[in-house]
Amino acid sequence: MSHKDIVSWTVMICGCCKIGQVDKAWGYFRAMTEQGISLDEVVLLCILSAVVQYGQLRHRLEVHGHLVTKFSKLNKATVTYLVNIHAKLRQMDYASRIANGEGENNVEAINALMMGHIRMDDIHGTLMVYQKMMYSGLEPNEKTIICVIRTISEVGSFRIGPQIHGYVVKKRFDMDDHLLSCLIDVYSVLGAPTQLCRKLFDQMLVRDVMLWTAMIWAYGGFA
Repeated sequence: MSHKDIVSWTVMICGCCKIGQVDKAWGYFRAMTEQGISLDEVVLLCILSAVVQYGQLRHRLEVHGHLVTKFSKLNKATVTYLVNIHAKLRQMDYASRIANGEGENNVEAINALMMGHIRMDDIHGTLMVYQKMMYSGLEPNEKTIICVIRTISEVGSFRIGPQIHGYVVKKRFDMDDHLLSCLIDVYSVLGAPTQLCRKLFDQMLVRDVMLWTAMIWAYGGFA
């Protein structure tokens, strides 16, 4: 090709990434930047995903730097992706910095940060992120609530469970099977009255083995 535009470079870079040829993709990426081709978020996220997936983390910060310098304001999907990548790498300082900066007013980015703390069994960190989110006035969604519920049983405080449940009812969240299952599980672990677990259980349309086990546990603990 006598003239290589952003589309042709992106096709080559993403194609190499898909088959694991990250070094070749990085070579194309460097050549592209040296020729002054204007980068877009598609190619940057493509190369970033590849260098993380295949363990070439030395390139990660360089790509992130391109994102930050190129775009004065990253879109929410990109910010969430960056938080998620850093969190999966257990680099929570970077993830927190992005979530608290570019991720302001981005519920999905906050959820990704919370999931990072959960993967590290950092119960305190998870609840701190949730508390900060609530103080900021940002409205949590169902994913946020599920993240919090998953940590409550580890805290060992019955007080927090009803608070979260009350919030779910107040905000009229869709009480789908996943959310109901999480509530039953945490109530059964924390020793809630059996009739409360049963009330939630009776709302379930689909009951898997984990849900039946949680209900049996609730009855067994207070027989």
